[in-house]
Amino acid sequence: MSLRRAVVYAYLDRYASYFVMFVSSVVTARLLTPEEIGVFSVTMVLVGFLGPFRDLGASQYVIQTRDLSPGALRAVWAVQIGMAVLLALLLLAARGPVAAFYRAPQIETIMLLLAVSSMLLPPSAMVSAWLSREMAFGRLALIRFGEIGRAHV
Repeated sequence: MSLRRAVVYAYLDRYASYFVMFVSSVVTARLLTPEEIGVFSVTMVLVGFLGPFRDLGASQYVIQTRDLSPGALRAVWAVQIGMAVLLALLLLAARGPVAAFYRAPQIETIMLLLAVSSMLLPPSAMVSAWLSREMAFGRLALIRFGEIGRAHV
């Protein structure tokens, strides 16, 4: 793939995802009451603080390392799975105290769902990192567009 084509696909991929996030936010804001938006927003901010710890630079390692052996790939996979499990357990343990602190029992359910869904991120992160390493930005964009279409059908 030419550099120009790779840049175009990467650009489309990034800005299409921003557009979808914007539209999702607008739809969510329209469907939920102001109180529900507040509870959801507080929960997402709290969970968002854990985001940087989830990857621990594993994706960048897969993309940038010169010699990626199968053993190194398995080690990265193990670290990502381990961190996903640890963060999910942390969310599960914190959901009661956080809900009590904010006096919003709905937070418990939202944090439970986010803990379960966070376990789905390591496989997609590894695929994204591998495709980026191989400069397969066209495939990566098609996969992400497919996820967008499937998620909003």
